[in-house]
Amino acid sequence: IMLEIKYINFIDYHAPTTVKYHVHDCYELVYYHSGSGTVLYDEYNKQNVSRSIRASKLNSSDDFLKERILYLNKSHSETEKRDTFTANTYYIFPAELPHSEIHETTPSLTAIGFTTTDHEFKRVKYSDDFSTVHALLTRMRSEYVKKHYHFIEVIRHLLSIILIETERKDISNKEDPLEYAKNYIEQYYMTDIDLNNLSSVCGYCPDYFRMIFRQKYGIPPKQYILNNRLHFAKSQLSNTSLSIEEISSNCGFASYKQFSDFFKKKTGTSPTLYRAVSASAEKD
Repeated sequence: IMLEIKYINFIDYHAPTTVKYHVHDCYELVYYHSGSGTVLYDEYNKQNVSRSIRASKLNSSDDFLKERILYLNKSHSETEKRDTFTANTYYIFPAELPHSEIHETTPSLTAIGFTTTDHEFKRVKYSDDFSTVHALLTRMRSEYVKKHYHFIEVIRHLLSIILIETERKDISNKEDPLEYAKNYIEQYYMTDIDLNNLSSVCGYCPDYFRMIFRQKYGIPPKQYILNNRLHFAKSQLSNTSLSIEEISSNCGFASYKQFSDFFKKKTGTSPTLYRAVSASAEKD
C-alpha cells in the first residue's frame, strides 16, 4: 500500500472524557487498547464541513509528526451514527468525516493520520478479534519511542500491514464463515488458536462449529491445525538446519516432548530419524 503517515498519537487518558466533534484532512485510524464508550460520526454532514484545518498542540513538543485537526461547533443530529467501542475495537475515519467520542471508562488508544492513493476504506468500524492489529501497534509504539535507525520506514511498513489486514477483513466478511475459519487456520496454525473464539467470530457455538467444519472439510478444526503443523514440521526438518527444539517452537508446540510425541504418533518415527532419512534420500 502506498501511504504517507501524517501523525501518530499514543494517548493514555487519566479519566473519562468527551472529545468534541472534529475533522482531519486525512484518514484517521483510532484503536482502543482499553476502555469503553461511544463513538459518533456524521457522514451526512461531511459535505458541510469547512476544509480549513488548523494545526493543534501535541502532547509532546518534540513530536515530529504534526496532527492537523479542526474542532467543530456541532451538536448532535438525527443523521449521526453511534457505535459502542470496547478494547480491541478500531475505526478508520475518512478525511473530513465529523466524529467524536464519549468515554464511559478511561481508555488507552492509538491515533494515526495517514493518506493513501491506491486504497479506499468503505467501512468505519472494525473488530480486532485476535489482537493482530494490537500487536502491530505495540511494536509501532516501541519503534516510535526508541527512534532507532529507519524507524519511520518500519512504522510505515507496520501501518501497511495493518491496512492490508483490514482490507482482508473487508473481503472475508463477504466469504463463507467456514472458509474464513479455514483460511485463518492456514495462516496462524503456528500460534495458539482459540477455537472457541474462532467459532464465535464465525457466528457459531463451538460444538456446532466443529460439526459443520468436519462436514465440509472432512476433518475437525483441531485436527486441521495439527495437520498443518505436521506438514510445516516435515518441511523444516527436510529443508533447514534448525534444531528440533527451534522447529518445535516454530510449529506452535509448548515443548520438545509434546512435539516429539505428536510427530512419532503421526509418522511412526522420531523427528531426528525423519530428518536423517530425508537427508539420506536427497543424497541418493
